[in-house]
Amino acid sequence: MSDEVTKDPAIGLYFSVTIDGVVLGSFSTCEGLSVEVQTEDREEGGENGFVYKLPVRMKYSNIKFTRPIGPDSQSIVEWFAKLAPGIKRTTAHIAALTPEGNPLVTWTLQGVIPVKWQGPSFSAESPKVATETLEIAHHGFEVKTRNRSLPRPPTPTSSSRKRCQEGATSSSSISIPRNFRSRRRRTGRALRPRRAAPPRPSTTAPRQLQ
Repeated sequence: MSDEVTKDPAIGLYFSVTIDGVVLGSFSTCEGLSVEVQTEDREEGGENGFVYKLPVRMKYSNIKFTRPIGPDSQSIVEWFAKLAPGIKRTTAHIAALTPEGNPLVTWTLQGVIPVKWQGPSFSAESPKVATETLEIAHHGFEVKTRNRSLPRPPTPTSSSRKRCQEGATSSSSISIPRNFRSRRRRTGRALRPRRAAPPRPSTTAPRQLQ
């Protein structure tokens, strides 16, 4: 095996799950982490070449976690016992870990509820590794990687809005000569304001003194 393959951080990942503050431990497989845009077909009269696809809603699949039975299995029992008074939607975190145990990608699930827990099946005729499976449902997720996260747009503060208003007020208070505006409107070019013409000399003869 080459060094490039062994250094790939995506090789040998396992998953750590935390739901409602309860650490359920690590899992070997994670299935169903996906989102689908459901569409609706609309046909237009006179158009036979295609059918319009209109987006309707986002659909998030149920997620299944599987792992061998071990000491961490007790955490699932404790979590289900915590839900005995009433099931409430909560938040879950799925962390994809490298072989060294460092988080590579983290998914934050919203509106999580348990759907099913399935224990191992025992058979003396076909011995297999005893595994357990946990299935949950959710309303959506956010993704954050180790080296990059999607920044949210900054929210304008009151001071920044005030500065924008002051800048707009100061710029609107600049006076422009009337002849400058009219000449620019006619020619479409920014010209200097026209100077006033000097007074013409009088053509009338001065009156003689008697």
